[in-house]
Amino acid sequence: MSAPGRSALVLLRFAVGGALCFVADRWLGDGPSLRVEVRDGADPPAVAQAIDEALLLELAEARGWPHTDAIVRGRLSALLAAVEGDGPEDAIATAIDMGLHRRDPIARARLLGAARRALGREADDAPGAIELLRELALHPQAQTGAIHVRFDHERVACDDAAAASVGADALPWPWGWPRPEVAYALPRVRMRLGDAVADALATVPTGQWSDPLRGPLGCHRVRVRERSGGALRPWPHGLVTLLQSVLARRHDAVVRRELARRQRDRTVAIEVVP
Repeated sequence: MSAPGRSALVLLRFAVGGALCFVADRWLGDGPSLRVEVRDGADPPAVAQAIDEALLLELAEARGWPHTDAIVRGRLSALLAAVEGDGPEDAIATAIDMGLHRRDPIARARLLGAARRALGREADDAPGAIELLRELALHPQAQTGAIHVRFDHERVACDDAAAASVGADALPWPWGWPRPEVAYALPRVRMRLGDAVADALATVPTGQWSDPLRGPLGCHRVRVRERSGGALRPWPHGLVTLLQSVLARRHDAVVRRELARRQRDRTVAIEVVP
């Protein structure tokens, strides 16, 4: 790299580091320090999410869940199964000391989910009729069943901009998807294949290929063979859906409020990692 290029890179890293320090100042306080790792170049929302997750993992560790959760224990034991001379408990303790419960994606997700549920339990009060009616007015789709689709897909070449944003980080398309005889519920498609594919399957005319779609799985296009569902649900089923929606929103609000409370009077020590 040329000298001007190296100078520009140094200035860019200095600017990113300064921005992260500025963001961290929002959470400075007098309480015990909270160590947070963020990726080099992380924007303020990513820093805020990293702080939330650090608080949740701190709660999980305080409750001893890395030692007691069966799935987390299984993951940690498997990670260090080759450590000679260690029994299962020693391997798990060593893995936790190394912070592997924070780095293994399955163990981390398990602990984050448990901590969120623990923080949001007080949100489980039964909502009243007025709140249910308001929810119905704001989200009428809760009264309709999920749309199911049978579809085909094929990988297509990304344009230059899409290729640059997806690059080598594109995840493999899930093996065996889609099976042409299976009608998949759109929420399941959205969870497995992303928003772009799910939105296209909800709107593209039957029998026609969609425009190229860019997402975490790379660039693809889809064709709907058959679309069904979306009909009005019976009232009891719709009421259950509304209750679940209201409780989920309450849960999220309580978790956000509790995380904000736990951030108060804490000093956030941000460490930038590659």
